[in-house]
Amino acid sequence: MRQVVAADQATAQALSDQIAGGGDMAVIAGKSSIDNKTKTNGGMVGVVTRDQLPKAVADVAFSLPVKPVSQPFKGDLGWYVVRVELITPASNQTYDQVKDQLMLHMSNQRLTERYKKYVEEIKGDYDIAYADGYEPREETPTATSTDPTVPQ
Repeated sequence: MRQVVAADQATAQALSDQIAGGGDMAVIAGKSSIDNKTKTNGGMVGVVTRDQLPKAVADVAFSLPVKPVSQPFKGDLGWYVVRVELITPASNQTYDQVKDQLMLHMSNQRLTERYKKYVEEIKGDYDIAYADGYEPREETPTATSTDPTVPQ
């Protein structure tokens, strides 16, 4: 899936029209998207499941066929325009087929937990104050793929 996120509906509509008119979505996303996580990859989100996406994005993305661009819609980061690049039907896999991916996922999860614990421990050693307007915002889940062949 590929996405472009705009700050307002009018901008999202203009971007959607450009893409629907034959504009290269990767180039448009790279220049115009306000989502810094996907902007650098031309808006590429990667191969995702419905539960890896915010609800509004998942509802639209999983209702689209391959290639047509969506109409703009409001989501957690702003106004989205999405295009489904590939649909992979769900399938059951054996443990042997997913063992390496599962081990990598579990290892990454453990490292992330250790890192978060470390950060929380050392935060107590410092007096951290944010200037008005620069407070960190709450993290929102972003779709990422653990498949190393999928660009992030």
